[in-house]
Amino acid sequence: MVFRGGGRPRRRGWTVGLLLLGLLFLLEQLHFGGPVVRADTATRAWVLGHPLPVIHSLAELIADLANPPSVLALMLVGVVALALWRRSWQPLALAGTAIVMLMVAVFSLKNLVGRPGPLGDGALAWPSGHTTTSVVVCGVLTQLLCAEHRRVRTAIMVVVPGLVGVALVLRNYHWASDVVAGWLVAPLLLMAAVALVRWAFGAVRRRAEPNTAEGPQLHASRRVPS
Repeated sequence: MVFRGGGRPRRRGWTVGLLLLGLLFLLEQLHFGGPVVRADTATRAWVLGHPLPVIHSLAELIADLANPPSVLALMLVGVVALALWRRSWQPLALAGTAIVMLMVAVFSLKNLVGRPGPLGDGALAWPSGHTTTSVVVCGVLTQLLCAEHRRVRTAIMVVVPGLVGVALVLRNYHWASDVVAGWLVAPLLLMAAVALVRWAFGAVRRRAEPNTAEGPQLHASRRVPS
């Protein structure tokens, strides 16, 4: 395999459970208008009441760079080059699976939850597509390029999506909990994509191994006795 899935099964199980609990908690808060919703309103009021031109310009730049179609297109170009260099379909399989899961999950959740963004333009905001995309793209690339360097992977996975999420809130494009939802949804998509691709390639390898093992035996059985 050119990529590795991380963690022990028990640890992954706890991680999935905590991520799902976090999402359920956010959904409960949205449905009943709990403290999270009030915190969203307070955060937006603080941002609007404290104009910081330089920081807001930087946040605008980060939000523009994190535009999902552009980011996904660049990732695909890089993954195609990596697949050609390694002469393996696995990078493309992982990236393609992750992209499909990302698009389906974000579109479905946005329409099921139906939460409008803070701009009031009718756009659906939960979860943040920019944030979810940034986590998925960083996850795929680090999984393919530096799977053995856990500290590097962790730093990239924290810093890049963190900057994107903060920039979206500062520019008033998303509520803070939309960003948190993206941070929770994306790791689930990544783990599912890695598990699915590993299972698929493992199944192909297991199907090929018996043929390889039986080949010499069949060849020997067909020899003419001397």
